[in-house]
Amino acid sequence: MKHERKRTRLIDYDYSSPHYYFVTICTKNKKNLFGDVINSKVVLNKNGIVVKELWLRIVEHFTNVELDEYILMPNHFHGIIIIYDKVGLRSPQTEIKTKNFSLSQIIAYFKYQTTKRINLIEGVEGRVIWQRSFYDRIIRNEKELEKIRHYIHYNAIKWDEDKGDGNLEI
Repeated sequence: MKHERKRTRLIDYDYSSPHYYFVTICTKNKKNLFGDVINSKVVLNKNGIVVKELWLRIVEHFTNVELDEYILMPNHFHGIIIIYDKVGLRSPQTEIKTKNFSLSQIIAYFKYQTTKRINLIEGVEGRVIWQRSFYDRIIRNEKELEKIRHYIHYNAIKWDEDKGDGNLEI
């Protein structure tokens, strides 16, 4: 019997539509690849620094995106992405292309760039850094947004309790 993957996206929802999105991305097999938590503070290693840098550079590539609160933990990442109605893609090789980019395209770009850079730095080819998919939640109102920001902000404090499975109950 073939194992079916659980659907993580809403059916018939346009994930390129303007909205606030909460995302969680875990490392493959939840390995600690990005640093450690010491005294409730995240201390990033060289891989973690790469991931943080490339996360912040998303806005340089996608003109319709803004980043909100985020935290990089040793084995997962939480962040809020805001997708706006304006469209475009910035690239050093091309003019701005007009297209609405979806949340999945943005996350795929981020995962690809971080994997490529980390593997280059470590002299490894083809190593998978991230799990296959990611968790997302469409943030529906200001109260939910504040609750998620709080969760992200204080995520490192709870590291010893959950070792970072990245689940948030709203």
